[in-house]
Amino acid sequence: METHLIPEGVSPISRPEAERRYVVLSDDSFVGQDAAHSIGDIDPGASVVFCRTLDDAVDAVAAPRPLTALFMLSPRKPLAGNPLLPLLRARDAALVVLTSNRTFEIPEGEDVVLDEMPFSAQSIRALVSKVRTGRPQG
Repeated sequence: METHLIPEGVSPISRPEAERRYVVLSDDSFVGQDAAHSIGDIDPGASVVFCRTLDDAVDAVAAPRPLTALFMLSPRKPLAGNPLLPLLRARDAALVVLTSNRTFEIPEGEDVVLDEMPFSAQSIRALVSKVRTGRPQG
């Protein structure tokens, strides 16, 4: 088994060489790890990376490997001006935002899949299915 050194706050959940890769961003380790493990259970052939900080998520999204989607859990700041948005557009990867904030604003022209917190295994399954079938990998 090959071991990879990873930055603090970043946890690989499954296979780093997979064709499908998901990044989960949450400052709550328990919730973020739960979502990441759910995604890994739903798509066991995929690689899932959990990040606790925006900087770590930027590095994970920018990594030169395929990216299927970024899952943002309960973001505290608005999406406008978020450095992840242009990276996701360039990678043609989906952005999934899970929030309990019913007034969460999505910047005009951004393609975002929005769903409610708290999540369930069924809601994560539906979201993974949507992002896997709804866009090319890149």
